[in-house]
Amino acid sequence: MIRLATVDDAAHIAALEAAGAHSPWSESSVRGQLATPSCVGLVCEHGHVLSTVVLDEAEVLTVVVHPEARRRGLGRSLLEALTAQWRRHGVTRAFLEVRDSNAPAIALYEAMGWTQCGRRPGYYATDDGREDARLLELDLG
Repeated sequence: MIRLATVDDAAHIAALEAAGAHSPWSESSVRGQLATPSCVGLVCEHGHVLSTVVLDEAEVLTVVVHPEARRRGLGRSLLEALTAQWRRHGVTRAFLEVRDSNAPAIALYEAMGWTQCGRRPGYYATDDGREDARLLELDLG
């Protein structure tokens, strides 16, 4: 069951981040983001998505599905539910960054209508240097 996230979900979300994110958010970072009025977050047992909404634009901050629950459609379900929330908030455009090497996420985003609108060279730190990010946009207008 996917539902709106609250600050009470911070520990659960941080545990999911630790299990499945390249650069996991700490519990205090999650708690701080969830306490921000512009945050729109969704959570379920095996995944979450956090975003920010400012006027008619949104940005995905983090999407994580626990590694044991991947490849079952949960990421798509989280993003579809998030898109529905954004529409309720009057969002017409959304953005996100994704690692160039994250082919499964890129394929999912493209299948859902996200298109590349830019690049961020060296955006992500890696064990052996930096990795570029693709900047993607979703038109909800």
